[in-house]
This record gives sequence, structure tokens and C-alpha cells, in this order.
Amino acid sequence: MTIDRRQILTLAWKRAKAQREWFPTIRAAFAAALRSVWALAKAAVAAEAEVKARPVVNPAGWERGDMHRARAVAARATRLGTACGAAGW
Repeated sequence: MTIDRRQILTLAWKRAKAQREWFPTIRAAFAAALRSVWALAKAAVAAEAEVKARPVVNPAGWERGDMHRARAVAARATRLGTACGAAGW
């Protein structure tokens, strides 16, 4: 996600104009809006970084995660036949 300074300031200004009557001056409203918009932008970037940094538990998939699991899956497929495999059981 990319967000530039202009977008942050535009969103803060729109929020300040919408909440103008809650503050004594438009400057105070803009300062409060800018703090909240900046906090939201930082939280979004942090959440995106957390998702990217999350390790992949098992890139091979749960069926081939270890040899015991792979052997169990193969034995079950052999025992039940292809009908269950096609149905996703």
C-alpha cells in the first residue's frame, strides 16, 4: 500500500471540515484529524508488514509435511479409492 503526504493531508482536511463544530478553531480540528489519519495510515502499514513477515508454516502443504503424514494420506487414498479423492474427502 502506498500513501503519499498529499493523500494524508487531503483526508485530514476533509475530516477537519466535517468535525469543525467540535473544536474551537479549524486549526485545532485539522491537528486532531491529522493525528488520527496518520495513526490509521501507520496501523495499515504495520498490518500489511505483519502479513508479509508471517512465516509460511509448511510450504509443501499439510499432505506432504512429514513422511508419516504423507504415508498416512497415501494409505488412506489407496484404501478408499479415487471416488473419495475426487469428492475431496
